[in-house]
Amino acid sequence: MPTYRDLDLDLTLTDINDASVKDDIEAIKQSVKMCVLTERGSRARYQLPEFGSDVPGSLFEKINSITVHALKGSIEEALDNWEPRVRVIDITISQETRNTALVKIQYEIINLRITDEVTLELDVIN
Repeated sequence: MPTYRDLDLDLTLTDINDASVKDDIEAIKQSVKMCVLTERGSRARYQLPEFGSDVPGSLFEKINSITVHALKGSIEEALDNWEPRVRVIDITISQETRNTALVKIQYEIINLRITDEVTLELDVIN
């Protein structure tokens, strides 16, 4: 029996036309991505004006030590505020190409005592 179960946000149906779900590691991974990739303030009409992070708005900034520090802080804050099932272990951000940044978030799923990670490839505009 899964410890965590979330609705699959891909909104696919099972073979009995029921909403599909994600369990445990996949549920957490989906939630971490959503917390980081949702722009803060974009959920105000759903009574969640502080949900999300500043990462989407930072994609117009040049990747340097200052923006990396700000992005890490924004990611940690979003996950601390909105995903209580994880504890962030490490965040690395690197510029892969002129227009692509790679964000790797390593975290512990607290009640499962499992370490997992999410890697996000972000398009940046320089």
